[in-house]
Amino acid sequence: MGSMTTTTTAKEKLIQAAYELMLPQGYAATSVDQLCSQAGVSKGSFYHFFPTKEDLGLALLDDFFSQSKVHFLGGDYRSESDPLKRLVAFLKQTEGNASMLWSRGCLLGNFSVELSDSHPAVRKRVSEILAGVTNGIAEVFEPIGKLNPDNEDLQPNRLAEAYVAIIEGAIILSRAHDDWSYLQRSLRGFRNYIESLID
Repeated sequence: MGSMTTTTTAKEKLIQAAYELMLPQGYAATSVDQLCSQAGVSKGSFYHFFPTKEDLGLALLDDFFSQSKVHFLGGDYRSESDPLKRLVAFLKQTEGNASMLWSRGCLLGNFSVELSDSHPAVRKRVSEILAGVTNGIAEVFEPIGKLNPDNEDLQPNRLAEAYVAIIEGAIILSRAHDDWSYLQRSLRGFRNYIESLID
């Protein structure tokens, strides 16, 4: 039993080290030696869990998605029974959690830009995760689609895609200008637009 705990802890340490190193400096600039040093594990432990650095990158994406589902698609907004109020509560919750979720950037955006050409398996996983996130958000936007059944741009999937694009674009602006008010303003502006459709 003790060895299983140690094994699990070492794997988790490597994934955490990947977060801490790959978000600020990128995938390519992060070496296996750096990851092992940051995690406090041996190279043997690294290759026991991850045959390649790409395998660690894929595991990191899966972990990122699991955590995002809890913090982004979960939360108190789900307890709101009215669908339109639930949508607004979701948007407000996202604004409130934005700094926690994306203050160091977005792993999906970083990996899609840096690795889409050189690591097709990573690009595929990023695409799958973005599709999963978009589909989850689309469920929340369903009441807007019902209010505007003839407007293709206001259907749930389109709105969800637009919201993801706004988030990713605002993260880039915020990092480029070192000013996270870009993200807050973008999220607030989108919420104001949605609220104008409801009123």
